[in-house]
Amino acid sequence: MSSQTNTGAQAEDEFERHWQSQGKAAHLLRFRDNKDIRGLNRGKALAAFKQPSDYLLTHQGVTLYAEVKSSAHPTSFAFGLIAPYQLGSAERIVMAGGRYDFFVRRLHPTEGRWFRLPARVVLSHPRRSLSWTELQPHAVEIPCRII
Repeated sequence: MSSQTNTGAQAEDEFERHWQSQGKAAHLLRFRDNKDIRGLNRGKALAAFKQPSDYLLTHQGVTLYAEVKSSAHPTSFAFGLIAPYQLGSAERIVMAGGRYDFFVRRLHPTEGRWFRLPARVVLSHPRRSLSWTELQPHAVEIPCRII
């Protein structure tokens, strides 16, 4: 792992490359955020509308909201990395019968892994984090199937 600040861009780039490589089997729509708006506006600070997640993903007939997160924390993934608006959106989407998953990239020098964490797990968990050991049942390989 490099000593650079974790902005999440590395995980998002990896996530996008994977799903774009699936051709017609997958469709990935990226919601634009403040970084995108600032880049399009020559660096001027503007507020973008809050988005429910980073992406809307459809793969083999299944559509879900996908929020990509990354963490270099040595022991756990903290839910504080998730914006309050996105947690609220996840709750409303799940209550309406929709799918919302957090794709978490662990940034670790020897054990960088991906975890696909259903929002219902985050929303119902009694603590504000999950240890990497607790996340093991949610480990996935990118590429992965969303079904």
